[in-house]
Amino acid sequence: MQRLPVWLRMVLTVEAGREWRRLAAQGCTGVVGGAAAVVVWVRHRRCDELVWSGDGRLREADRVAGLAVASLDDAVVEVLETGGPQAAADLREVEARTPLRLEEALVLLGLRRPGADLERVVSRLPDDSAYWAARKAELFASLRTRGFVRRDRVIPMQRMGVTLGSAGRVWVEPHERDGRAVAGYWRRR
Repeated sequence: MQRLPVWLRMVLTVEAGREWRRLAAQGCTGVVGGAAAVVVWVRHRRCDELVWSGDGRLREADRVAGLAVASLDDAVVEVLETGGPQAAADLREVEARTPLRLEEALVLLGLRRPGADLERVVSRLPDDSAYWAARKAELFASLRTRGFVRRDRVIPMQRMGVTLGSAGRVWVEPHERDGRAVAGYWRRR
C-alpha cells in the first residue's frame, strides 16, 4: 500500500487514513462524498469517517490517492441535504474558503433533486450565531426574489455546475472568432 500525501494525512484521522489506503489498494469503485469530500477539498478540519456518495452526481468524481472523490459542488449538495451542526460548520468554511456560495449550492440541489423543498433546507440551518441568522435571512430573500431553478428549461450537461471548485476554470459562451463559429468550452482563468 502506498502512503497517502501529507496534506491528506493531515485532514484524516489515523483510522480514516488506514481505511482510505486499504480501500485504494483493493481498487474500491465507490465515491467518497458528503462531509468527507468537503474536508478533502477544503482541508479545514480532520475527518474521522469516510462518507460514500450516492447516485445522481452533477459532475465526474476526481481521483485522489487511489479513491474517487465527489466534486466540491456534489459534496456541498450532499452536506446541505444531511444537515446538522457539523454540516453547518462545513458549509460556513466552504463559503469562507472557496468561491462557492450557498445560493449556488441550493441551485445545484434543485438540479439534483427537482422536488426538493429548498426553503425547508434553509430553515434547517442553525440559528445559533449571528453568521447563520444573517445568512438565513439572505438565503430566504434570495429564494423569494430570484427563485432558483426554472424547471421548464433543459440545462446542457456542461453548464450544470456553477463552479469548478479549485480547478480554476470558467465557461466561455459560444461566440464568433475571425468569422468562424466557436462552440462553448471550459478554459483556465
